[in-house]
Amino acid sequence: MCAASNTPMVQPSTSTTKPVPKWMKMKQQNRSSAEKNAKPIVKKSSSAQKPNDQSRNAKRARWAKKAKPVAKPIRVGPTLEYISACCSVPARKPKAGAKETGKDAETGKTKEMSKGLGKWTCGQCQKKCKVTPRKPEAKVVTIDMAAIEQKVVAEIANE
Repeated sequence: MCAASNTPMVQPSTSTTKPVPKWMKMKQQNRSSAEKNAKPIVKKSSSAQKPNDQSRNAKRARWAKKAKPVAKPIRVGPTLEYISACCSVPARKPKAGAKETGKDAETGKTKEMSKGLGKWTCGQCQKKCKVTPRKPEAKVVTIDMAAIEQKVVAEIANE
């Protein structure tokens, strides 16, 4: 006979379909009932979640904008005033970390060395001294308004 008779004949069947598994039926029922009762979900776009399709430089730039330095607190002046015991004038102390040029003891070369807190120095005789702390005196500034007015009037009259 013919070679076509060796292949099985496939007939399109409309009535025969694969049986749907039970779990699929339950899932479809749950989905249909959930769609009827549930409110529509609106996706919120939060600023924390960004799309991942950005380039490396864009991500780095976004991070750099967030990483701003925090403002440092304003330094308030000293709460105490230190008076030298020898001359009774305000004493000084070098600032910590100030650079000072000096010779190295081992090599003999001049180089910058950071200065420590050191000792108190008298403001008048420049010697090392002991100090007594006290609260700073309030400085009162007086302005003679009459003298200022006379100067202003004199300047206007000269012009």
